[in-house]
Amino acid sequence: MVPFGFLLRVLTASQELAAVLLNSFFGATGVALVFLFFKNLTQKYFESLLLVGVFGMSISQLVFGSIPETYALTTCSIIASYILLLFCLQQQRVYSACWLAARLFSFGVTITNFAQTVICSVVLLFALVTDSSQFITVDLSLSQPWLLFSKLFKHFLGVSFVSPAPFINRIAPETGRSILSFFAQPLDYKLLGWAALTLWLVLSILGLLRSLQANCRSALLSAAALAVLFNMSLHTVFGTEELFLYTCNFTFPVLLLVVNPSLLKRGYFTWSLTLLIVLMGSNNLIVLGQIAAT
Repeated sequence: MVPFGFLLRVLTASQELAAVLLNSFFGATGVALVFLFFKNLTQKYFESLLLVGVFGMSISQLVFGSIPETYALTTCSIIASYILLLFCLQQQRVYSACWLAARLFSFGVTITNFAQTVICSVVLLFALVTDSSQFITVDLSLSQPWLLFSKLFKHFLGVSFVSPAPFINRIAPETGRSILSFFAQPLDYKLLGWAALTLWLVLSILGLLRSLQANCRSALLSAAALAVLFNMSLHTVFGTEELFLYTCNFTFPVLLLVVNPSLLKRGYFTWSLTLLIVLMGSNNLIVLGQIAAT
């Protein structure tokens, strides 16, 4: 990405503007890739837009799609791996050259990205040579369920999607004014945040339960489950004090894990997704406004 950043800096005559433009481009690209994935998975336009809205309005995407850093590129590489997995499953072929390119892309960002791309490729191989409906049972029957549930609730299904209140008056001086310090706090949601979080959790649990019964998506579900479990295991020993920093690594796999295409045919579910986008987006934008005002 360095040559593109250098070219933008020359064209704009501003290093800061070039960084913002480059980051915003990859933030928008990540949203476009999510639409491409769900459109190919569900074959439904409006429902795919709703799922894109949930992803785009998550606090993880809003923050890291705006702040110049490498995390927006992280999102793109992860979603690209799942798009390739879906395409290979549909075609029942491996396409080794494409997987090599995907691994190089993800390895060029972070090791954790590379691990998730490897997970996707291994799941594909298992799906093409064996009954993958049995693979999911292995994925989701690991030990320490209460520990995993706690991490999933607080970080993977909580903060990464619906932002808590920013605790503006309780930031410790040593944390500075970094935006990340606002998310390294105990959870404290206001009324709007609680409404968004509750609706998101209800839809997530409903979607997960339905997905566990769907054999047609077992390979995709296995990849998403392994990616989530990998990140959970990793962050029990690494980055535990700044977990929000790594939410781009698991926001999309979590969304994929809790979404089932069959529910998108139900009117109550699509209306609930619409309401969720409004509640979650309003809460997260208000929190970002409060943070920016300090």
